[in-house]
Amino acid sequence: APRRAVGCIGRRRNTGDLVEMLSFMRGKKPPETAKSNGASAGPGTLGHPGAIAAASTTLCALGRMLLNDLTGMQADSSRKFAALRAASKEATRIIQELTGFGCASSDQDLAKELKNRGEIVKPAILACETKKFHLLGMLYLSRLATHDVLHAANFEGVYPVLRKCTESSLEAMVQLRALQAITGAMQSRTIASTYNHALGMVEAALVLHASKINEVSHAASAAVRQSVTRVFDFAAEQDDADCIRTAGAVLREMVLMANEEDPEAIKCPHGPGTDLLCMEVVDAVLRAHSAAFGHHPALLQILHEEVCSKIIGRLQRCVWTGGNRREQSFIYCVWMLRIAAAIVTLVPPHVIEREVPPPPPPKEEEEAAA
Repeated sequence: APRRAVGCIGRRRNTGDLVEMLSFMRGKKPPETAKSNGASAGPGTLGHPGAIAAASTTLCALGRMLLNDLTGMQADSSRKFAALRAASKEATRIIQELTGFGCASSDQDLAKELKNRGEIVKPAILACETKKFHLLGMLYLSRLATHDVLHAANFEGVYPVLRKCTESSLEAMVQLRALQAITGAMQSRTIASTYNHALGMVEAALVLHASKINEVSHAASAAVRQSVTRVFDFAAEQDDADCIRTAGAVLREMVLMANEEDPEAIKCPHGPGTDLLCMEVVDAVLRAHSAAFGHHPALLQILHEEVCSKIIGRLQRCVWTGGNRREQSFIYCVWMLRIAAAIVTLVPPHVIEREVPPPPPPKEEEEAAA
């Protein structure tokens, strides 16, 4: 029947015949037949199976992904998870209303509309608190974080969920999704500039860096680098006291951990290679944002009092003949010298110049003066 419809029997088939064949298979009649009968049903006709697919193409990519995740939560949840089912239905209703009335025709518009709706985040929190929906909840949460839907007011409930997903008992895929959510959340200026939120995200990434799973540990290293870099990016772009305070606190914690000391605001174990990772992060920050230390006295004070003193002490241990062999290894010396070079060469000279106090007088002179 299809061959008779396109009239390609008994002669060599060409490209036009192929187009007519594909049109017939999609439910359209060939062009010559459609002219004679204009009332034929096609994908654009209401009730045709293709009408549903055509309607779904009007939904933005973010809306489709979020609705698919919410549908999975509703389908798999039973009476035992009634709260998750109700929250998923409410979030689905909000997304459908925003996209149906044309308020959000693109990913950016939808993310902007959803950012002030706390009901959108609630399904992710409830799903992550349930072992059965851990992975689906982290997937949904990572989508919200990547598209900057997480508002600072709603982030208070998100951080405990992310911190809980850093437990070693969970499977690797859940931890990787948590890292994706952390990296996405730190792209938000509001979250990366807030003291508690920024330190909390860096802490969660450092905890996962100590994981025994290589894939998780490598991904956590990248998350730490990117998160700290974003904090200083926002601090350099705007002259805001909160951003500078957050950047200074993060730098102080990195320097303490690079020197194998206990951090003050971050609670995470010293895993293998944590000090080397923090050295690398400090070096990257100094080289990428050296000018910021000259513009902000708070950062300059940390550079003088924290970074320089720690680096000098670590260099002394590296060159000391009776020191730890691990600290005298090639890679430790290289990173210490890189950080020292970044401070001396990249930071403007007038910034690092300071009055050097005179040395204390010898004991003989003190006794003579007395």
